[in-house]
Amino acid sequence: MRLKRLASRAERIDRGRVVDETNALAHAVGVDRPIIVLESRDPALVVTWGAARPKILLPAVARSWPDDRLRIVLRHELAHIRRGDWLAQIIGEIVRAVNWFNPVVWLACARLRRESEHACDDAVLATGVDPADYAAHLVDLARTLTTSRRTPRLPAPAMARLSTLEGRVSAMLNHRLDRSPITRPTRCATAVVVICLALSIAGLAGQRYSKFSGTVLDQTNAYLPNVIISLTSAETQARHEVRTDRTGHFEFVGLPDGEYTMAALEAGFAPLSEPLTIGGRDVDRTIQLHIGSLHETISVEAGPPAARPYDPEMRQKARQWAQDKSREVAQRCSGGSPAAGVGGNILQPMKIADMKPRYPERLQATGTGGVVTLEALIGTDGTVRDVRVVTSADPDLDRAAIDAVRQWEFSSTMLNCTPVEVPMGITVNFVAQK
Repeated sequence: MRLKRLASRAERIDRGRVVDETNALAHAVGVDRPIIVLESRDPALVVTWGAARPKILLPAVARSWPDDRLRIVLRHELAHIRRGDWLAQIIGEIVRAVNWFNPVVWLACARLRRESEHACDDAVLATGVDPADYAAHLVDLARTLTTSRRTPRLPAPAMARLSTLEGRVSAMLNHRLDRSPITRPTRCATAVVVICLALSIAGLAGQRYSKFSGTVLDQTNAYLPNVIISLTSAETQARHEVRTDRTGHFEFVGLPDGEYTMAALEAGFAPLSEPLTIGGRDVDRTIQLHIGSLHETISVEAGPPAARPYDPEMRQKARQWAQDKSREVAQRCSGGSPAAGVGGNILQPMKIADMKPRYPERLQATGTGGVVTLEALIGTDGTVRDVRVVTSADPDLDRAAIDAVRQWEFSSTMLNCTPVEVPMGITVNFVAQK
């Protein structure tokens, strides 16, 4: 609309020296479209726009310009028309309007305008015009622009923009620059590279990203701070890791869609690992960690049993220590926790009563040995229950191992001042005589 209004106020030049020179130069550079030459009352405007029917707007004083200046100005404007700069810059302006919030687009549009002027200057200099003469004409046109009452902002290539003048004059006078246009193979290769980059960026932009967040609690539903939470991509094996904050909260952002393995690791608790699917939407999950299991390994050799399998006096002392420790913990808990709601405070169990399995004489005589693996549960009162065989060696060896483990006794395991059960694994290795 701005350009149309400008054209309506200008006078069309149909004949004379300016039109004849325009047609001759247009034919010389290969522009076969009809060109409309307009004369403006503004003394400083030299502007080109239009694609199918391009227009060149010249100031009224152009009729009195010397031939060399008129040819320089027309060659510059015809270079814009042959290159299609107006259409390219209009597309750039549309992109900038849509992406007004992106500073990179603003920089790219400014660079597009600047490079189009440099390219047209090179086209003029390629015709044999002396760089110093060209620079002098350009500076003189710019001086006229500064003395005019106003500088209209037009969406079209303007020859004497003050913002680009210094760089253009410097480039004109630099004799070391290669001003020859790029070859057709180079243009094709550049286009291919740009298309590939655009498709890659479009693919990245089309990738959906999600957030995975949640809270980690212990089995008393208290927060667990500083827990390591990791995500491992099943496709790329990329591993992401965060730690929970003081309220047990964690958050992963910018996760691409896919299959992951989520793992949680904290000292004193059983490691947790489970699959997780990220599929275009945020995922929020509450993770609960349970007390980790104990494990004991016992080796029982063939031979007579020990004369005294366990010292009752030592058992009583251990039991007394456990009771004192429990009272100490109870007193501390009754005074209130300094960090309410924060979990992970574990008082580990200590064995009070022990009993070593007896090697069955029948199996000793036959030289039968083996490894028995058991699972059991230490109750809140410290006694061992729910003993079961995981890996069997012989029914008699299994029975000997179970009978001994059932007589074990531990101090109570406390989690956040609450007695809890603890799983336990036992490996008993019966070693036969050789």
